Amino acid sequence: MPLYRVFGLTVLSDFPLPGVLEAEPPFAAPDIHVRRAAVPARLTDPLVTGPFWQVDRQAVLLSIPEIGSLLARDGQTLDVDPADGLEDLLPFAMGTGMAALLYQRGNLVLHAATVAINGRAVLLCGKSGLGKSTLAATLCRQGGTLISDDLARITLDGNGQPQVWPDGRMLKLYPSSIQRLALAGQQGREIRPGVGKYYVAPPTPPAPGPLPVAAAYALTRELPGAPAGIRQFTGLDRAQALLNWSYRHRLAMAMARTGRTGLLTQTVAMQDRVPLFRLTRPQDLAAVDDLATGLLHHLQSLPPACGGAA
Repeated sequence: MPLYRVFGLTVLSDFPLPGVLEAEPPFAAPDIHVRRAAVPARLTDPLVTGPFWQVDRQAVLLSIPEIGSLLARDGQTLDVDPADGLEDLLPFAMGTGMAALLYQRGNLVLHAATVAINGRAVLLCGKSGLGKSTLAATLCRQGGTLISDDLARITLDGNGQPQVWPDGRMLKLYPSSIQRLALAGQQGREIRPGVGKYYVAPPTPPAPGPLPVAAAYALTRELPGAPAGIRQFTGLDRAQALLNWSYRHRLAMAMARTGRTGLLTQTVAMQDRVPLFRLTRPQDLAAVDDLATGLLHHLQSLPPACGGAA
């Protein structure tokens, strides 16, 4: 059975996981086991119920209509029960399913792509479709190193500093971004049939981890009255932004009610120790190189403790 290194954890799977880079020796004892198994239709006594999920103190049940079900338990096992084949369900397993396991392990999980720059992590946060992966790949072409794509596992080091772990997975990009970044030679299979996004091998070797977080940028699109640029979050906006960036926000809030997540503690640490910015990007994909250059210049302007020039 294949072994993977995902978010700093060793993952044993009963089947190949698409878009995930296999672990290299030496191998550690598995932290997580992904297996194909029957999943119940509901939890016996759920504490919180959402549109497609149920949560109790030990488990998270996810039911995706016509695709299948997932059961994450105790941060250690992820049972996968497809309605038809595995192909459609596995992207959900490596997204929401893996996030549920990380929440159960007491981690903060942000919806972010992450790049290492000068030995520190820069988070690019925001909803799907805002260009996080494209900007991350562009930053890698300008000297950065990919840490994670889509999910960022945040823990605190011994000094209470937020740090992010490499996720060991490929980028997920649309053909327009692949063409723009000249990554056709590294393009893999389509993530799901008909979705139009593809796995792409990172343009640089994976970053070691964990790395301290230098800064976080929330991506938004340029609109009338909201021109492109960078603006720092202040006051209560900082805490609200971090909560909005949590992966599967409603599920994260539900799991926080079980006392199993580090959402509050680690959100406070991020708010106190990491500068948070809104990065309003131009609509035109052709401007991504200038966007990356501007972000790097902004990062250099920050105090060294926040990720500026050392």
